[in-house]
Amino acid sequence: SVQSARKTMIFERSKQLASKYSNVLIFQKTYVPKSIINQLKSDLSGKAEFLFGKSSIIRKSLLSLDSFKDLSLQIKDDIGLLFSDLSPLELKQTIESISYNSSAKAGQISTVNYTIPAGPTNMGVENTSIFQSLDIATKVEKGQLSITNDVMILNKGKIITKAVVELLKKFEIKPFIYSALAKTVGLNMNSKNREIFPAEYLGINLDRIQESVIAAIEEIKLVSFAQNIVNEFTVAKNVADAIREDILVSASSSCPIDEAKIAMESKKNEVVTEEKKEEVKIEEEVKEESEADDIDME
Repeated sequence: SVQSARKTMIFERSKQLASKYSNVLIFQKTYVPKSIINQLKSDLSGKAEFLFGKSSIIRKSLLSLDSFKDLSLQIKDDIGLLFSDLSPLELKQTIESISYNSSAKAGQISTVNYTIPAGPTNMGVENTSIFQSLDIATKVEKGQLSITNDVMILNKGKIITKAVVELLKKFEIKPFIYSALAKTVGLNMNSKNREIFPAEYLGINLDRIQESVIAAIEEIKLVSFAQNIVNEFTVAKNVADAIREDILVSASSSCPIDEAKIAMESKKNEVVTEEKKEEVKIEEEVKEESEADDIDME
C-alpha cells in the first residue's frame, strides 16, 4: 500500500541521512506552517537536509544504528530532524530566525500570558455584551467603550474560549508567535567523540558562564549573611568588622595602637581637606560677588 511504502521510505531515508552527515538537530515544529518549512528548505538548500515523518518510524530506524541509539530516545511528539555538516549553532539560528504571528483559536491551549491594557477600545457601546461575557469592566467615554483596569485575557496553560477569541479578533490581536524550535543536538554522531545535548546549551559562551558564576556567588553571599551561615564569605566580613571595631576602641583609649593612630591621622587629613575645600568655595563666592558689584558700578 501507499502508506506502507511511505513508512519504508522514511525508515530507509533516516538511516541514509544519519550515515551521510556528522551533525543532526532535532526541532519542534508544532504550529509551524508549511510555508515556513519551505522557506527553511530553500535557505539551507545544498547545506542540510530535512527529515519529516512519524516519530515512531524514525526512532525505530535510528535505534538500529549504534551511534544513534541515545539520540533516538529524544525523537518524540511533533518534531523534525535536520541533518548537516554545518555547526549546530548555525542550524539553530537559521531555523529559529523565521517566525509568524498567529490568531487564537477556541479550544486551543494558550502558550502565553496576554494582557489587554486599560483604556479606550475604539469600540461602540453595541459591543458591551462581549466584555460582559468575560467579566471585563468598561465605561463609556466620548461615545466609545473604555476598559477600566488591565485584564489578562490569556493565561498560559489554560484553554481559550470562544468569547476570548471573539474579543481578540475585535482588537485584531494575534497573540502567538510561532517558529521552529531547536530541542536537541547530535554532534559528531559518526565518531567516537559524539555528543548529545539540549540545543539551549549552544548559546552558552565564556562570558555567560562568568556572569552566571558571579551572580551565583553574590546570591550565596546574601543568603549566608541572612541565615548567619559560617563560610568564607561571612568569616571574611566578620573578621573585617571585628578589626574595624578594635581600631575604633583603641583610638578612644589613652594608648592607641599603630593602626588606630593611622586611622586617626587619616581622619584628620580628611577634615583638613574638607575645610580647605570650604575655604576655597567661600573665596570663589566672594570673588564672584565682587566682580558682580564692579559690573553694576560700571
